[in-house]
Amino acid sequence: MKQNKYLLFSLLFVTLPQSVGVGTPSAAITVGVQDPIAQTGCIALTTSSPTGKFSSSATNWNPVTVLTMNKGTSNRSFFYKDSTSGGHTLKATFALKPTSVTDSCASWAQSEWGSVLRATQSITIGTSSQTTQATSTSTQTTASVASTNTASQTLTIKITTQPTVVVGAGSSFTGLATNSHGSVGADTRYIWNFGDGSIQEGSSAFHTYSYPGTYNVMLSAGSGDKAGVGRVVVQVVSAKIGLLTQLDGSVLISNQSSRELNIGLWNISSGLSSFQIPPDTLVSAGQSVRFSPEVMHMVAGADTVLKYPNNFVAPTVSLPAQETSSPGSREFSAKNSPTSGTVVPPYIPDELVSASASAKVADNAPTLWPYVLGALGLILIGAGLFYKKNPMKKVTNRAVDEFDI
Repeated sequence: MKQNKYLLFSLLFVTLPQSVGVGTPSAAITVGVQDPIAQTGCIALTTSSPTGKFSSSATNWNPVTVLTMNKGTSNRSFFYKDSTSGGHTLKATFALKPTSVTDSCASWAQSEWGSVLRATQSITIGTSSQTTQATSTSTQTTASVASTNTASQTLTIKITTQPTVVVGAGSSFTGLATNSHGSVGADTRYIWNFGDGSIQEGSSAFHTYSYPGTYNVMLSAGSGDKAGVGRVVVQVVSAKIGLLTQLDGSVLISNQSSRELNIGLWNISSGLSSFQIPPDTLVSAGQSVRFSPEVMHMVAGADTVLKYPNNFVAPTVSLPAQETSSPGSREFSAKNSPTSGTVVPPYIPDELVSASASAKVADNAPTLWPYVLGALGLILIGAGLFYKKNPMKKVTNRAVDEFDI
C-alpha cells in the first residue's frame, strides 16, 4: 500500500525538552519525519496532563489537538502550555492521509487512521525560565558507547539522566548521537529500552518505574549507514519520606531511607497553592529539610501533600514531634534530628507559650472549695446547738373550756 511505504520513515521530536512556567506558552516544539512527504500528513497531539493545551501559534492562542503537515514538507511546529506544574509527557501520532479522504485532518476520524508513527517527549512545567535540559546536570549520569569497527560507521551515544530515581516518581532521559566529526544527523532515530519491558522512541523520554531494582537503560540510534548503542545503569529505589506541616505554615520533609534523595522538581501542594522544589535539592540519608512559607510563597495546611514530578502524590509517613532545646527556633537543625528520621516539633509562638504557662500556674493554684465547705459545716453545727438549747414548744389540741377567758 502506498501509504505504508512512506511510514517506513520515523517520527521524531526535533527540538529538545523544555522547562516553562505555569500557564506560559512554550517555545516552538517541532516533530518531523525523515524526508518530505508526498501526500498530506496528520498529527494528533496528546499530553499526560489533564490541563495541558496545544496551539499552532504562541501569540494567537487557539487550542488544537490535530495539526496538518503539508505535502512536500517534513516537519511541523506547535506550542504548549499547562496550568499544572510537574513533569508531563507529550505524544505525537502521525498518519499519511490517503488521497481518497476529502476531510481535513481535524475532521478525519482517528479510528480510520491506518498505519501510524508515534513519538513522545517530556516537558517540565513550573520554572520561570526555559532550558534545554529536562533534568539538572549535577546529578546526571552520562554514558557513551561506540559499537562498530569502522570509525566512519560509528555513532557515539550519550545518555543523560539521574543515576537514582524513586519508584513511581518518573524520570527524564535525554540522548544524543554524534558521528566521528561530532555532528548530529537530522535523520537520527532513537529507540529507548528501559529494561522493564518498556520502549519509547525519540531523543528524549520520560519514564516511570513501577518496581525497585537495578535497570540497564539502552539507547539505540541510527543515522544513514551509521549506528550506535549506549547504556546507563539506573537504580530505582522505594523512598521512605516523612512529611510534617508546622504551625507556622512551613513544611518539613524527612528522608528516612538509607540513600541520598533528590527531591528536585517535586511539588508541595496545599489546597490550590503549589510550590515546586528547585532542581537538585538533595536530602542526605536520615536527614530533613524545612521549607518556610516565605520561600514557598504559600502557607501549608492540614491538606498538604508531596507530589512527584509526574504529578502523582508521593506516599509519606507520619513524623512524631519531640522536645527541643530551643522551642522558639524556626530553623531546622540536623542536631535535633537523629538518624532515625525523628524531626523537630512544630514551632510554637511565644504568645502561645506564655498562655500555656499561665494555664499551668492556674492549674497549680490552691482551690477555695475546702474553705467553703468548712464554713458551711460550721454554720450547720451552730444551728444544731441553738436548736437544742431553745426547742420549739409543741402545741397540742385542748378542749375549749380548758382555756382561761
